[in-house]
Formats: sequence, C-alpha cells, structure tokens
Amino acid sequence: MRVPDPVLAFCIVALNFAASASPVPAQSLTVETVLTGLAAPSSIALQPDTNTVFIAESGKQRIIRVVDGKIEEVVTGFGKPGSDGAAATDSTTPLAIAFLDATTLLVGTGSEGDHADRVLAFTVPEPGADAVDAVEGRLYGGSLEAEGDLPAEGDFCAFAVRDELVYVAGRGDAAQGWIGAIERTDAELSGFRREFPSNVEGGTGWPGCLAVTGGGYIVVGRGGSVEKPGDGRLCFFHKDGKRWAAYQTGLTNIVALAYSPLRTRLFALDDGRGGGDQPGGLFKLVRIRGNTEQCEARRVEGLDLVRPRAMAFDPEGILYLVQQGQAAEGPAEPASSLLKITNLDAPPAVDGEGDGSAETPD
Repeated sequence: MRVPDPVLAFCIVALNFAASASPVPAQSLTVETVLTGLAAPSSIALQPDTNTVFIAESGKQRIIRVVDGKIEEVVTGFGKPGSDGAAATDSTTPLAIAFLDATTLLVGTGSEGDHADRVLAFTVPEPGADAVDAVEGRLYGGSLEAEGDLPAEGDFCAFAVRDELVYVAGRGDAAQGWIGAIERTDAELSGFRREFPSNVEGGTGWPGCLAVTGGGYIVVGRGGSVEKPGDGRLCFFHKDGKRWAAYQTGLTNIVALAYSPLRTRLFALDDGRGGGDQPGGLFKLVRIRGNTEQCEARRVEGLDLVRPRAMAFDPEGILYLVQQGQAAEGPAEPASSLLKITNLDAPPAVDGEGDGSAETPD
C-alpha cells in the first residue's frame, strides 16, 4: 500500500507531550480464525486482483494459499538436501513473501548453513494446479555473497516493492543491518546489491520488516535485543539511503509493518520475544508532536495474540494476521493460526470522533 510522504503521513496522529501510551479501543473489531494448525508461518501476502491469502509456512518449508478456507500448496521443495550448494544437513526455509505483480511471487529464504541465502521469484500456478518446485521452477535467484570484511547476507526476512527496485532486509550483518536492492523492470529482476545500512547509533538488533511510503521513503522496523528490551526503532530512509528519521518506539521486536488503506495508519507487530515485560501484540504507531526521537506505540485492544508474526491489509481495510502461537506440552503439534480482523481501519461514525485520529492529508 502506497501512502503520502512521511512528513505528512507518518504517524498521522499528533499528540501532545502529556499524552500517555493509551491503547486503541477495540470498538467493533471482529476477529475470525480462518485457519489453525499452521506450522510456524513467517510471512503473508495478498495476491493482487484476487486478494487470495498466501503464507510462507516455514515449519513445513512451503508456500501455501487459502482457497475456500482450505490450504493449497503453491511452492514446495525448499528443504531439498544439497540444493544451492548447501550441505546435506542444511535446511532452507521460506521466510518472506511479496508479490511483484498478480502472478509473480518473491520469496526470501534462510537456512542454518553458512552459505548465502537467496531471494527467489516464481510464477504462481493457477488454482488447483500442481505446486511449483522451489529449485526447478524459479524465475530468479539472487544472493549477497561475502565481500571483503562483509559477511554473506542471509535470512532474507522482508521485502518492500517499488516500481524500479525491490528492497530486501536480511539478518547476515548485525553491525550494519544492510538493506539490499534488486533492479526491477515489471516482473523482470536483475542484480542484487547492498544498498544502505539501517543501523542506528546506540541501537541493537537487525532490520525485521519493511514498508514504502508514497513519497518513496523506505520504512525499516528494527528489533531490539534481550539485553535491551524496548529498543525497537522505526526508521525512514530516502531512496539514496540517507536516513530521514529514527524513532524509538518502546517496542522490543518489531516483526511487521503495514499501512492501512482507508485511513493510512501505520501499524506494527511486536512478537513479544525480545525480553522485558512487554507482551507481544498489534500496535498503532503515532507521532508525538515536536518529538523527533520518539513515537508512541498504542496497543490495539480486544486481541489476544500469541507470537504474532506477519500481517497484510486488503483494499477494504481487512487485516489478515498470522500468529505462531504456543504449542501444548507433549508431542509438538502445529499451533499457529491465520486471523481475519475487520473494522480496524473503519472511519469513525462521526467525523472527529473515535480515537482522536486526524484523517490523512492528500
């Protein structure tokens, strides 16, 4: 979803310094469980034109879609021993997905090996057709190998798609937190380079998620660490890599960002795994007037989330969210689920009422 320039649109709500981190009221939120029994879902994307939900189900090393409430495999075979130069014991896993267009799917991979992971692209098969093979069916495969003192990049966990470039977040270099870039001409991809570091002075952790504003700014959500809970940062970069702003959020492990389509609110997921006493959840990020170093993370009430991992809005403002859940004691059973949340982005019944938010400027 493209939104206006962040100078106008970021954290649309202006609060005074005395405002506390008050939660977002549940109001008339409706939460529906669409699927249960998923195995460690790590990313979600909605197919253009159809709004079909696609999920990277890392625990089963596959990409799936939801058709009439049922799972259909789309890309399989990520865990083939020895593929892409990996050792026979390495296990390549899909971590991130995004659409280039209605039929071309990007996949970022991670593994336990020391070889560079890859960004892949596939043509999505028609509903009901056989799944695409992760090795033989790829249209593109790019990696960022070690270069001088820079280690190989890997664990490609997020994408931000623009008309001419695809930005990629990886977790191979904790010191720099590089954001990579792939040249794009429609659905054709070429090259893969380190574009700019996303590290913040005094910050910790890696880049965990990306978004793009309508003005072309790249938004990076950075996680904190167990040693420094509450250190999650929200950073804005010009397309040339120059940082425009970096906000402390009070969150610890920001794993997903999404702009709502109707009111252009910026939402974040914290999976609650970074230490401290901040439980995970869904938060609306809002600006504190006059404060260029901090923003406010307002928890969305009415949601009982366990290790939320990824989310995506459809054009009507419905939010689809995957959570990894907590397996019960005894034999490990997939405990993750897909949720459908409505009315989160609905305008207030009377202009100026509701949560006090201002509408987005044109």
